[in-house]
Amino acid sequence: MENKSLTTLCLIISIVGITTIIVTSGTFEPITQDQITKDDLDKIITIKGKINSIRETPGTYKITVNNIPTTVFKTKPLNLKKGDSIKVTGKVQEYNNKLELLADKIFTT
Repeated sequence: MENKSLTTLCLIISIVGITTIIVTSGTFEPITQDQITKDDLDKIITIKGKINSIRETPGTYKITVNNIPTTVFKTKPLNLKKGDSIKVTGKVQEYNNKLELLADKIFTT
């Protein structure tokens, strides 16, 4: 009888946890350029916006999203162009005394 009670309790806690994650995920707002500071160095953030510029180099893509410089290492070709709306998740880094986003995931919106 104890195992059945424990299994029921675990199932209830799992359902409540999953429901909470689903409900709160809709309230997440991506960070904008003026909200990124040196305090965000090495933090994972998400930005959302339109591509201002995109440039391909031998090992990376250099993308500017809402005036936020973003670097994407080439693992596969990107089919993106200026004006596309995207959401980028990555780590804030400092390069040449400027903050940029080192992209981990890119989604078109």
